[in-house]
Amino acid sequence: MQVAHTVFRIRPFLSSLLQRVHQRIAGSPQVSPIELLAQAPPAIAEELRGREVIGLPPSPPPKQHWMYQLDQHLLLHVYGGAGGRIRRSLPDREALQRDVTLPGLPLQRLTVDQGDRLWLVEDRLTGIAPAPVEVERWFPEASAWLVQLAGPPGPPLRTTPFWQAHQPESIETTPPKLRPAVVRAWDIMGDVAARSLHGDVQPRNLVLGSHGVGLIDWEGFWRYGIPGLDLVFLALMSTTKVPDQSALESLASGKEPPGRPLRSALSKVGLTPGTLHAGLLAMLAIWALGEARRTARNHRPSRRMPFLTMLSNIGPAFSRGAGLEADEKGRA
Repeated sequence: MQVAHTVFRIRPFLSSLLQRVHQRIAGSPQVSPIELLAQAPPAIAEELRGREVIGLPPSPPPKQHWMYQLDQHLLLHVYGGAGGRIRRSLPDREALQRDVTLPGLPLQRLTVDQGDRLWLVEDRLTGIAPAPVEVERWFPEASAWLVQLAGPPGPPLRTTPFWQAHQPESIETTPPKLRPAVVRAWDIMGDVAARSLHGDVQPRNLVLGSHGVGLIDWEGFWRYGIPGLDLVFLALMSTTKVPDQSALESLASGKEPPGRPLRSALSKVGLTPGTLHAGLLAMLAIWALGEARRTARNHRPSRRMPFLTMLSNIGPAFSRGAGLEADEKGRA
């Protein structure tokens, strides 16, 4: 993969490029503006030369993220603003590309970082998103793919940047009564080997095609993160548009979520019966932290915080399952 650093320049050929551009929804504000491409840095402008460019829907505000299809097999992402999350993920994705060969893994082809704007060209996956009503058919294949993505054991979780980015703050955002149990859950997970983590595996980001299973939206990727989170999140989001609390309740009681066999896959990525409940409790704390961060970014309170609600409702069950309540009583 090439990486370039440069300043804005307008290439002379771009005027003819803009004439060839095809926008599926002419004049619609829901399509990324083609005019933005006139500011493409030289390396990106060269990549655009001679290609059909289609403006795709941008991410909703406050996110500054515009997308374009290049011919049939490439995507161009343009990120504005600080972009700390995407910049952090890029070297992790490069490391994954060096270490793993996996069908359905879109490769980064070119990045140009201009400070206030970041341009990324990557593979475009073709296929369809899985249907929730057919979860029993596609979930086993998807979970097997995620086990491959997780890869071999990495360093202890407590030694990773993922730990530094999530452990302290997730404890702070946990309701006070559960905080001691979450501290212990993280302590247990700290000795577990970290694995590769996409961070947002749900049906809308899955692509089923000739490659088998694939994933898009890699902005939150970590080369080493908490094992099993991708699998559990997919189980939560596979059949409903809101997190399915019953899936976690099934796992907590030693059962499989209906239509979503998960326990064997979790064991393969390092979440054994001895660490499962602690891992689930730490995951709930991580997702509740994500809700708190989104609320802060949007500068307005959220009416729905399902993961914080689940942390309060079923977190105590995970605490008991991991023996954390008994441990806290013993300390007292």
